[in-house]
Amino acid sequence: MTRLRVASILWAGMVLAGISSAAKEQAIKIPAFIKQVDAKCYYPQQHGLRDLSVKVIMPELESKMATQKIALKTTYYWKAPNQEKFAVSGFPKGQEANRAYVEQLLKSGGAAIISRPTAEALKTYQLTAVKQGNLVIIRGTLKQPGTGPQKMALWFRNYELIRMDADQGGAEVRMTQITTVKKGGQLLPASMRGELIAQGKSQPLSTKLSYTQVKGITLVSQIITKVGGQTVTMKFSGHKVNQGVPDSVFK
Repeated sequence: MTRLRVASILWAGMVLAGISSAAKEQAIKIPAFIKQVDAKCYYPQQHGLRDLSVKVIMPELESKMATQKIALKTTYYWKAPNQEKFAVSGFPKGQEANRAYVEQLLKSGGAAIISRPTAEALKTYQLTAVKQGNLVIIRGTLKQPGTGPQKMALWFRNYELIRMDADQGGAEVRMTQITTVKKGGQLLPASMRGELIAQGKSQPLSTKLSYTQVKGITLVSQIITKVGGQTVTMKFSGHKVNQGVPDSVFK
């Protein structure tokens, strides 16, 4: 499994896992609960973001490509409601397949740059939820086979996410330490720590996010994911906000 695929599991979603509690389980109304969760979270598209283009610097990947004489350059594009694309250049003629492969890897991580509201992200899942003491646990399974995690589970305390797990194609991610940062009175993810379990082996796993403000909108400025002793860094610079990204970019 590639490091970028591991990151995509983190960014794309969370998976079914058990939790023990002596507290009596109580059913809850999922749509109403998720509405309260989304009201507590910060989504830039709900604060005036219509489109975005931003340069992406990936030191580890670019260094690796440089040994193959590839001067990798990447730009991320997003346009409301949910169009997004990584445009990659620097590949010599004849390496179109390699460029397409890198673009697909990066696309899998795009969900962390402009996050979709929880209610929207969970539309493709069959959900159940229970309340155990002061925790609410939402579990789900994909309605149809897709590219995201096959199952998911999220643990909330006071409408704030405190744990999330993921399972995708034999690899499990368990994020048990989650911190947030408040922007404009709403929450954004700041860090996640846990483990990756694959082929019977466990490795420490963490993600840290940093933010910047552009035209009064809070946007991601850096994402660092560490898997064991390896690091995947994505730095974002030159944010261009609401300058009219054409639909043709996404074709």
